[in-house]
Amino acid sequence: MSGTTIDDVVKRLSSPETGRGGDYLARQLRPLHGRSHIPPFLKRLVPIFIAILRGPCIFQSNSPEQKLRNCILEVLHRLPTTPSPTEPFEPYAEEVVDLLMQLVRTDNEENATLCVKIISDVMRHQHKVLGSKVQAFLSLIQELFEQMEKVVREQLDNTSISTASNSGAPSTPGSSQTNFQSPRPGSPVASVTDLGPDPQQQNRLLLKGMQSFKVLSECPIIVVSVFQVYRNTVAANVKAFVPLIKGFLCLQASAQKQAHADAKAKGQIFTGVSPLIKNRAAFGEFITAQVKTMSFLAYLLRQYSQQLTDFLPTLPEIVVRLLQDCPREKSSARKELLVAIRHIINFNFRKIFLPKIDELLDEKTLIGDGLTVYETMRPLAYSMLADLIHHVRDSLTPEQIRKTVEVYTKNLQDNFPGTSFQTMSAKLLLNMAECIAKMPNKVDARHYLIMILNAIGDKFVAMNRQYPNAVKLSRLYAQQIADGTQDSYLADKDHPLTGTRQIFSLLCP
Repeated sequence: MSGTTIDDVVKRLSSPETGRGGDYLARQLRPLHGRSHIPPFLKRLVPIFIAILRGPCIFQSNSPEQKLRNCILEVLHRLPTTPSPTEPFEPYAEEVVDLLMQLVRTDNEENATLCVKIISDVMRHQHKVLGSKVQAFLSLIQELFEQMEKVVREQLDNTSISTASNSGAPSTPGSSQTNFQSPRPGSPVASVTDLGPDPQQQNRLLLKGMQSFKVLSECPIIVVSVFQVYRNTVAANVKAFVPLIKGFLCLQASAQKQAHADAKAKGQIFTGVSPLIKNRAAFGEFITAQVKTMSFLAYLLRQYSQQLTDFLPTLPEIVVRLLQDCPREKSSARKELLVAIRHIINFNFRKIFLPKIDELLDEKTLIGDGLTVYETMRPLAYSMLADLIHHVRDSLTPEQIRKTVEVYTKNLQDNFPGTSFQTMSAKLLLNMAECIAKMPNKVDARHYLIMILNAIGDKFVAMNRQYPNAVKLSRLYAQQIADGTQDSYLADKDHPLTGTRQIFSLLCP
């Protein structure tokens, strides 16, 4: 970066028309922090950045001032803050962190989300100068958790706010729809007029950072990273975080709670999002924040389980509810939740899940109704459940044994790509044989064992049927490697039967 470019940016940032030039400055600022130019960059621009960020907070998403503030925070987020070999950012660390913690309290959620990320990065690398700031940051995160009960009531239980959000632009940034109807946006049958105006071009009213599920979602992993660097703060703060985690995980939207109660009264299981929840985007962020908090809880259980003993009996109910409530579009949140459950199970907290195995064996509870999850996460979900069932199989009820055999014999026949999914199912079924043999009802036990044998026999039949095709494909690929030809699935003008057509000609003579 040349000195001329720095001078030009400094001049524009220092002018009274700074806010109006936000779009231009956004384009200029992003490439201005190459590592070799960091010291002059920081010396000239950090004081101006701080002065601009100390200005009034803006809550209009398309405001030039908001774009500029957000761009400055993005630049700060991308700055290298590692302490070696020499760290030019160190002189600014304390002032920047103090300012960013203030902005988390006062600024909008887009900026506050960047602020907590920047604070985390700086604290992780500048521990020599920021030791005195750690407790203030952790206290700020604790305050965020304390606000959540009020935020849930306001954003998810307040019908007037939800209705207003539903009729206009979504209140959660980055969400293009408050209701996810069919057809989904971007599908072939959804016209441009169906989608409405581009949400990125709409001028949305942004939420305050302290009222944002999105900001809170970033905090659990940040707390873990802070604990790993500042180990002297762990003991006191774990005691402070535990009741906050318990309280937040127990929170439910009233409409969702009622939907579960109504379904239970009918002997059914409710999954998905209640139609009475109008602000679906906010609900999705709420569930994501709870899932992130569950991952934090799994981390705490590894070393501080004694402080969570009274909460453990409630944990399976919360886990199942989160699986049932997770919206179909939040596939990444469901994946993280499944990983967190596996960690909890591996910490030897398995018996507490026994009463919930029936619900976990329900496909809609475990996987939901999202196509992405169904096509990509079945192995993860069912292997986690198989691990749990394997370790508690001697304590299963006859009804749980029946459901387990039915579910995993079906999975054994599944055509999911690869073999790990079917192999895992076969291993569990074979390991179930001993506990099935101990069932008091020998007629049922014999029936379940025959079901397993029939499923294995059907699998062998299917494998035998596919064996000649597998041999042909193996020979074809070996020949391609020997000939040095590239694997191609496109027809060639001179060799029209190469690629896929050649494979089909071999498989279907």
